[in-house]
Amino acid sequence: LAAEDLLPSETIQLDQGKVQAFITSGGSRTSHASILSRTMGIPAVVGLQEQLHQLREGALVVVDGFQGLVLQDPDEATLREYERKQREFLTYRDQLKRLKDVRTSLFDVIQLLETPPCRIISMQDSLKIHGFLDMEEPIRRLEKSQRETAVFFGKVGVSISASHLLEGRFDQYDSVFLILDEEDRFEGEIMQLPRTLCASIRFHGSHPEAPPQYEKLMDYIRKNHLKVTGFSREITMVDYGLTNDMEQFVTEIRIPVVENSAQSR
Repeated sequence: LAAEDLLPSETIQLDQGKVQAFITSGGSRTSHASILSRTMGIPAVVGLQEQLHQLREGALVVVDGFQGLVLQDPDEATLREYERKQREFLTYRDQLKRLKDVRTSLFDVIQLLETPPCRIISMQDSLKIHGFLDMEEPIRRLEKSQRETAVFFGKVGVSISASHLLEGRFDQYDSVFLILDEEDRFEGEIMQLPRTLCASIRFHGSHPEAPPQYEKLMDYIRKNHLKVTGFSREITMVDYGLTNDMEQFVTEIRIPVVENSAQSR
């Protein structure tokens, strides 16, 4: 979005799903629009004055809110570099969100929660996980399957099929999945998961410590007359990407369920 200036009332009404950045001729770093852009997480460069009018209609523009730069028609190398910087920033922002989420967590308590709709890539791959390095190889294969170099920043997880959950086989995973961020581009089959009710638990530890947690979840599901409707979704929310202290690791398991009407009558 390019404008002479933005009022605070206009800035706060910007559709963040459509406006990726804004630039203005007027304003300063301490203007209301600039302050609101930082609060809303929208990149912005203000106070461009005549430079704004030098931009061509329909031109490709990079807005660097950190450096206060607006680059018109960047070359391929510059564009790739800014795509990398953008992804690093989005990863960092996601890590902060996860930390905030974890700080308010209830641990070792089973809850029924709604999981929002999401897009995932799933790789069927029997896997026993003894450490975090066991997750690397399937993800590297996923990245290599793309024609262009791809680095995914969505949440990586593992799952156990519904049939194996019902059989009590919790020592081996049936697939590795990746929840795609909006910015992730993938060439291949993408699974769209709907909003789903899940039995959920968070615990201190990672995948090797998960089997007893599955036992708790399945016991809860049976006692509350629920029915498993799909594969589990197990994601380590805090791991080596955030801390080297394994005692601070946090993992969440979600199992999709519905009420088993036949048993609840």
